[in-house]
Amino acid sequence: RAGQEMVVLSTDLALAPTGWTQRQRRLAPGEAHPSLQGGDLRVFPARLPRRLAFSPGLYRAARELAGDSDVVHLHNLWQFPQYAGYRGAREKGVPYVVSPHGALDPYLRRHGRLRKRVSSALYQDRLLRDAALLHVTTEAEAELIADVVPDVPRAVVPCGIHVDEFSRLPAPDDFRRRRLGGYDGPVILFLGRITYKKGVDVLV
Repeated sequence: RAGQEMVVLSTDLALAPTGWTQRQRRLAPGEAHPSLQGGDLRVFPARLPRRLAFSPGLYRAARELAGDSDVVHLHNLWQFPQYAGYRGAREKGVPYVVSPHGALDPYLRRHGRLRKRVSSALYQDRLLRDAALLHVTTEAEAELIADVVPDVPRAVVPCGIHVDEFSRLPAPDDFRRRRLGGYDGPVILFLGRITYKKGVDVLV
């Protein structure tokens, strides 16, 4: 909509990798998010170790496309696709932006320390240090990661939504009727990933 050309590279993992023994499945046709359908989305098969979202095809594509790009945008950390984008950007001399999406939260840094220590020593520290910009979505996130590569500029840009998609809402009782069997008592909404960090057990 802004007149920019964008290419999105992804593996075909349908679930976010959360463990070495996690049962994973492949992305089904048409399962990509609606905002990506119709755009230039390129999906590459992931191989073992899937915990790292390892994909040689994505690696080759990232290195090839980086040279034709004005900027490379890396989403999340600690996995192979971010490394692939980083290597492509560095080799072609293209600036890159990192959106950690909470992955640098001090709470999460304490989990999986061995794996993260190895990744940091091999490439992750350099990836963050050489970034043109860190993109965070809230002032709170910026404060939480103030100790991480403090010399790299930050930009606080909230996640955007297409407001027009919410201009015509269903009737207020539609959700209760369709999903709760007409239940009309109190409802608690939890909006977020179901993960230990979110404290869903405390909410329940």
